[in-house]
Amino acid sequence: MKGVVCLVERSQSLKVRRIQMSVEHHGSEVTAMQWNLCSSELFVGDGSGKISVVSASAFVVSITL
Repeated sequence: MKGVVCLVERSQSLKVRRIQMSVEHHGSEVTAMQWNLCSSELFVGDGSGKISVVSASAFVVSITL
């Protein structure tokens, strides 16, 4: 579907599950996407100039090696 943004998680076994979905831009062409520095929010822009934020903070885990 045009303008629908889905955040998915892929496990090491290559299984995929949807963790978040946004329909803020439904029907419009998404022209830009940019993560914030913490990778907890995805900024999404479309051809009409609309910008939205998809939050993934509840799903992001930081691993320090």
